[in-house]
Amino acid sequence: MPERFKGIPKLYDNILSLYEGDWTFYEWLDLNSELQTGQICCAPAWYEKRKRWFFTTAHYDKINEAKSTWYAHKYSSKRSENKNTDKNVIKYFDLESTENLIATAGKYRPILLLKYYETDWWSKTDIKKSWLCFPIFSYKRSRHNQEYVLGDMKLNNPDRFYLSPQYNPILPGLDEESSILLHSIQFIERTYIYPLECCYNNSKQKYFKLSEKALKLIFFHFMKNISILDIFLDRKEKENHEENNEYELFKIYIEDLLKEFE
Repeated sequence: MPERFKGIPKLYDNILSLYEGDWTFYEWLDLNSELQTGQICCAPAWYEKRKRWFFTTAHYDKINEAKSTWYAHKYSSKRSENKNTDKNVIKYFDLESTENLIATAGKYRPILLLKYYETDWWSKTDIKKSWLCFPIFSYKRSRHNQEYVLGDMKLNNPDRFYLSPQYNPILPGLDEESSILLHSIQFIERTYIYPLECCYNNSKQKYFKLSEKALKLIFFHFMKNISILDIFLDRKEKENHEENNEYELFKIYIEDLLKEFE
């Protein structure tokens, strides 16, 4: 196992190559490609880490509103302690009368595109164009040991799915070993989303996406662990479901191949 990796980046490709069609985990896209399902992009994504905050007026400058200052208050789990937004916050941040400006942690990071949506819920003239996305987080040396990463590779955690870094110059991949955090699924407006580039053959930059087979595995991992299949399929149907069989077979292959490295 390469020392700079805690997982085995080529493992998923090795397994998918056994399927009919000689699949890979990622696929290249041309730089002139439109955004599409399965593509790896970058965008500002939020996530629940420790605290949420809301704002009230510290000093409101009526002459130059941009110079106004605001107090940040911890958003409490007790509803009675979270006061409604004051009128200055409503005016400056263009909120509705009962809204608060609530802040949480966020970062410009890789994301996986799932589905494009347009909605006129907020305005008939200003249509919101967004993508449903899974945020992608890189493993940290101080928090995630090899056992942790290999557990994700084995699909043992219902909240995570391992994504490999680029380990071969002719195949795409992320800069670092990473994981999709499934519980952080969210909508991000199209205007903030930019395709992530990867270096092809140590020469030119190209976009990339997950293959159809890889995307199916991720969706099935997500649906299985939030019990959606229990709603739509009975026990016998789940046992015979094609994606279920492929998913379970994929897990078996992972377990068998990882034994060679233990």
